[in-house]
Parts: sequence; structure tokens; C-alpha cells
Amino acid sequence: MECQAKDLRTFLKLLDDRFPGEVLRVDTRGKAFDLAQCDAAAFLAKLKAGGKRPATLFRGFKTLSGKTWRGELLFSELSTLRKQAAALDLDGEVKFQELAQEFSRRNRLTTKPVKISSAEAPVKQNVMTGTGLSLFDLPVYRKDEFDAKPGWLCAIGVGKEPDSGRYNLSWHRMHVHSPEHASARINPRHLMEYMNRYRAKGFDKMPVAFALGHHPAFEVAAGSNCAWSVDEYEFAGGLMDSPVRVTPSARSSSKGWSILTRKKSAGRGRTS
Repeated sequence: MECQAKDLRTFLKLLDDRFPGEVLRVDTRGKAFDLAQCDAAAFLAKLKAGGKRPATLFRGFKTLSGKTWRGELLFSELSTLRKQAAALDLDGEVKFQELAQEFSRRNRLTTKPVKISSAEAPVKQNVMTGTGLSLFDLPVYRKDEFDAKPGWLCAIGVGKEPDSGRYNLSWHRMHVHSPEHASARINPRHLMEYMNRYRAKGFDKMPVAFALGHHPAFEVAAGSNCAWSVDEYEFAGGLMDSPVRVTPSARSSSKGWSILTRKKSAGRGRTS
């Protein structure tokens, strides 16, 4: 039997259906709200001080470019045991031991990704291309007064090993410097090794996709360890108990390299 496809939308719907109140939607239109001035972090800190830690979706705010963000920005999707259990499809209220056992079981599984066409892929519903692209149009934020300006994005980097074709998933905090430039720290682990292997082959660039927004189990997989020989799309599929759906990414005209940043995406370059 084919597994149900899982993404961020299906997870939020599950929370809405089973646990009313676990998702808080905040419309900031017409209010003095600035992501780059730590307003989201201040709002979340106020909630936490009041004993509340819902998954919080902000909408209607302006980006650094002054444009209104057309989507939503999610925080705290795994901030409680209940939401962590829901991400692993556990019913009702569970104890930490039950959650740990299920995570340990799935941590040993692998599920191969499935390819879907661009027409089927939700991530392809909104595609921006051309010279007018700007990082300042994305929801760049700061979490405290000492954060570097103008702000940050936090995304899952997707890289492909040049010989084996193995995919790696890893979290990266990206410091946005300008509309065209952001820097990300690459620790000396899998993705750094991939970069070294591309360099050894004479390339001065490596194709990378950055995914912002996916099912929480996919996010956890990107922050977990697995064996070097395991493709991390397969590892993520095991943790999700559902195959990662992938669809071909766009490619730039220069040597076929693409550095892509999209909302609610990942995959071979992308996933739904």
C-alpha cells in the first residue's frame, strides 16, 4: 500500500484536526511588526513566559525589501512533546519513552525517494526566476539584539556527492548580507567533504539546494547522523515513514549550476 505523502501542510493539518490550539496563526498586517528587529522572537518569548508553546505561523509581515510576504513563517513546530509525537504519527498523549522508542525504530529504517513530475509537485506552484530575484524578498529575521544585521535564514542544505550520487541533508544558518549574497558556515562533515571532492575534480562550484519548510521529521533527519553509505533522502524517508518526493530542480545557464532558495521545498533540488 502506498504511503501517504507527508509535508509541512499535512503536519499542520494533523495538528489542527487532532489538537485544536496547538497551532497559532498571527496576522501582523497593519501592526508594527518587524522580523529583522526581533519581533517574532519577542512574541514567542512572551508566549513561553505565559506557559504556551504553540506552533506559531506569522503572516502579513513585510520583508527587508518592503514587500508583504505572501506566505507564512513557522516557528516552534517541535516545541512540545505532543508535537514531536505527532511528527512521528503517534496517537494521543505519549510519554517520552514511547517517543524515544519510535524514533529509535525509525532511525534504523530507510525508504527510497520517489520521483514525481513538475506538474504534480506543490513546490512548483510558485516559481520565481530572472534577474529580479532578491534574498531581501524572503523572510529574513533576527532572534536577539546581538544577532548580525540585516538578518538570517535557516535552511536545510541539499548536496549530492559527485561519484556515488549520495545526497546529504544538513542544517545551515545563513547570514544574509545583501539582496544577492548570503554566507553559510559549512562544518567539516559530509557537505564539506563533498565540496572537497568537487574541488579535486577541478570544479570551483558545487550544486546546492536550500530547503525552507518541510515535514518536521524531514527536518529532524537533516540534523541527525547516519552512516556515510546511506543516502539521506532514504534516511529521511525512513524517519518520516513515507518516501521523500523529489522533482527535478531548475538549472542555471552557467555550467548547469543552480543555487536555489524556495519556500516549503527540498528534494533533488526540490520536494513537495
